[in-house]
Amino acid sequence: MRNAGVQTMMTALLLGIIAFLVARGVLNHQRQKNFAQNIHALEQDTPALLAWMKTDLGLTDDEFARECRIHDEHMVEYRRLCDEMQASRERLKTALQESQNLSDEGQAAAIKDYEDHFEACERAVIQHVKHVAAAMNPKAGQTYLTMMLPHLFPDHENIRLNNEPPTQTP
Repeated sequence: MRNAGVQTMMTALLLGIIAFLVARGVLNHQRQKNFAQNIHALEQDTPALLAWMKTDLGLTDDEFARECRIHDEHMVEYRRLCDEMQASRERLKTALQESQNLSDEGQAAAIKDYEDHFEACERAVIQHVKHVAAAMNPKAGQTYLTMMLPHLFPDHENIRLNNEPPTQTP
């Protein structure tokens, strides 16, 4: 009887985690879809890819060259993280599809693996954006952060930069 209760609780916990991941996936679906469709853009010539930064942010030639170097240096880590994330996604997909043949612990491990990779990717993106902004002049860096926040955080209106007052939403 006790084992049945533990098994029921583990199953309920696992179903809760799966529901969380599905909800999280729905929220991130469009972002992931756009990412997958546009990944080939990363293979372009860096100055052409980042030309918008020079014009929109008013970067000097030296600042623009520094941003291009930062981007190129980050690409190795970016590709590694993308490959790991894709592999983790495949492991999770397999674990969920084979739920009848995989223990609750095995499914939980696949979910944890996916969450860990997802969070590592989020941290890397945030660190990269902060690094890029810090390499610019303060005004351009602040503008860049303001432009990037909607892509990093859905509730970016509530995030304050440099002690600015919160942005009012209509």
